[in-house]
Amino acid sequence: MKFAVNLPSDFTFTSVQINDSYACEAHFDKHNVGNSYIVAFGPYTGGELVLKNPTDKEYNIRHRPLLFDGSAIEHYTKEFTGRRWSIVYHTLVAPAKFPMIRKLDDYEAVYRDGSWVIAWRRDGESTVYLSKKNGLPHPLRGRKKPAIVAPVGNPRFSDAQNLMLSVHEDVEEDEE
Repeated sequence: MKFAVNLPSDFTFTSVQINDSYACEAHFDKHNVGNSYIVAFGPYTGGELVLKNPTDKEYNIRHRPLLFDGSAIEHYTKEFTGRRWSIVYHTLVAPAKFPMIRKLDDYEAVYRDGSWVIAWRRDGESTVYLSKKNGLPHPLRGRKKPAIVAPVGNPRFSDAQNLMLSVHEDVEEDEE
């Protein structure tokens, strides 16, 4: 959310998606409405975002944000090498089985037991730690997953920002 201060002042969003080394296949964002704002980071090459509108047009989004309507324009990620993070700000129209986040302040990324997880807090309730291991489904099962190392680096940045800027070795993900 600290990066969101860099967004255009008239851009609004309900959701933030962070992708770690994920090359998406051609798709429309069927649960989004309006424009999305995307930018990528990391030590990678390739990985252009391709918009099919109506012919393929490639965009290098590494440190170059792009505003586009992913619900109206089919798009995909080209092959890449290295660690590639992308952040997508968008407005989600959630289906009933996935209700919207009530308050962003209820959520925080934390480093716990050697992994990054999302701490979910609600007044009067215990903190719940959301991760793949405690039941969140993840469509990338079996892919190569970067090793997570406790972030170190620039003290002006958050742990998450330092993690995105650091280089990691790839390790094979354990099958559960």
